[in-house]
Amino acid sequence: MKIDAKVQSISKLKDYFFLVPDYQREYVWKPDDEVEQFLIDIENEYSPDAKEQRNYFLGSIIIVNNDRCFDVVDGQQRLTTIMLSLCVFRDLLKKETLNSAQKNYLQIIENLLYNFDIESGETRVRLELQYEESHDYLTALIQEQPYNGVRSPSIERMQDAYTKILRHFQLYAGIDELIDFAKYCLTKIELVVIESQDLSSALKIFDTTYLSKIRQDQSARGGIECYGFGQKFAV
Repeated sequence: MKIDAKVQSISKLKDYFFLVPDYQREYVWKPDDEVEQFLIDIENEYSPDAKEQRNYFLGSIIIVNNDRCFDVVDGQQRLTTIMLSLCVFRDLLKKETLNSAQKNYLQIIENLLYNFDIESGETRVRLELQYEESHDYLTALIQEQPYNGVRSPSIERMQDAYTKILRHFQLYAGIDELIDFAKYCLTKIELVVIESQDLSSALKIFDTTYLSKIRQDQSARGGIECYGFGQKFAV
């Protein structure tokens, strides 16, 4: 079983195109729960006045190479929240008058959201959601297009998460403060990207990495539930 694991900052995600397959669960992070904790954890590590910022480990994702993209076997909640955060950074920066250096940050963020393919003439988003409840909402948001489709519970959670992240990022009132925070998020927030050769191997990695840890933690937490691959594993 061949496994390739790399520690990647968010800025390195430009090397990937991710696809969340239709067997995956919808977006379930709630703004006042997981999204808020996501923001609190980053805030606890970020020190605006520090000369050397501490890295923040966000967790891991498991992917399988599927020719033109990587199927996300685990970690789509994190990746979706990252993409929502990048959309917020982009939208806030676009409202400002930027100098040449600040425009470079905006360009980097946009390249993390999508890429224009010269040969095909198509714009490819970095994260595509295929599960039914997504209804291409995230693609429309990334491409700055209006969305007038169905508002599924998953879409409502993404919209609520975007609003939660927006209000938090707006606390960095000045453009320099916002740029510094964006730089931290792009370069110091890290993920372990675990690439497997096939889905079967990826499922084994998930079982080994996550379910074994859950069983170890069960006595301390009094029993918890783990979600993955469209199923709920109770331990």
